[in-house]
Order: sequence, then C-alpha cells, then structure tokens
Amino acid sequence: MRVSALGEIGLDRTVNPIHWVSQEKILDKLLGLAKPNKPVNLHLRGQAMETMSEAVYTRALEIVQSRCEPEQKIHLHCFHGSTTQMDTWRRVFPNTYFSFSLKVKEFHEDQVQAARNVPNHRILIETDSPYCTIPLNIRINNPRRIGQVAMILAGLRSQPVAEIFALTMENGKSLYG
Repeated sequence: MRVSALGEIGLDRTVNPIHWVSQEKILDKLLGLAKPNKPVNLHLRGQAMETMSEAVYTRALEIVQSRCEPEQKIHLHCFHGSTTQMDTWRRVFPNTYFSFSLKVKEFHEDQVQAARNVPNHRILIETDSPYCTIPLNIRINNPRRIGQVAMILAGLRSQPVAEIFALTMENGKSLYG
C-alpha cells in the first residue's frame, strides 16, 4: 500500500475547550510521523462564530513548526484564514498549499484577498463533501459541486474557470503525486 499523505489532522475549536489541550497533544504526536516529501493535510476550525479562525491557525502553526522542517509539504484544507495567515504559513512553510471550498461565498474582505493572493502554484479546490453544505442549505454536499468552487475562485481571481481547473489539477498532482 502506498501512503500519499498524513491526515486529515488538525485542531477543532468548535468542541468544548476542555478538549483543546488533548487535541494539541494528539496533533503534536501525529506530526512526529510526518515526512517532508509526504503532505500533511491540516483541517483547522476556529470557535463558532469566529470567521477567520486566526487563533487556531496561529496555534497550529506553532505546533507544526515545532515538529516539521520548513520544506514540509502542507495542505491547508478548507482554508478560510486571512491574508496575514496565508503569508505567515507561506513564509514558514514555503511548500504550503491552500484549498478552498464553497465557504468562499461567505468570506469577508480579508479572506477574499487571501484567496486572490494565493500563488497559482499553491491553490487547490475542494467540496469538502458530504458535510460542508454552507452556504448551499442542502443536507448533503457532493463532489459534483467542484465546478461551483472553481467558478467562484475564477471570479475572485479574474482568471478563466478552465485555468483554475488546470492549475488546481496540476497542483494536486504536484502535492500528492
């Protein structure tokens, strides 16, 4: 069996805070298995009603930085952070990829700027199905909605949809090979 990545692992601040320390310990332990040539797929969720999740992105970066080399491949799954967070992750881990879902429809201006400023060679798209239903108001999401994500990003980035698909396909191959 061929292992492609470590994850999806991360921190979820939507749960009771009594679990946060144990989540951090588990993340730290799992990162001990990381290898620079295998991506670490991180899912980071801030507290309810916290739109950009600055604190969880910052805390995760501290933990990842303590366990991984700068050349580590990182996939920030369902990225919804700020431009500052994007720039910080790129500076500390230059091999960071940023993946966007339909949540981009609900982004605030700084998040939109982050989506616009992700370099072409580091952008990915996803549906995060079946459970990422915001803002579709549907019970179950599915992969066929990937075109909607591409169209939204294409509009935000002033790029043709076909280019978004081509870039993200190439980036996915480069990341997960």
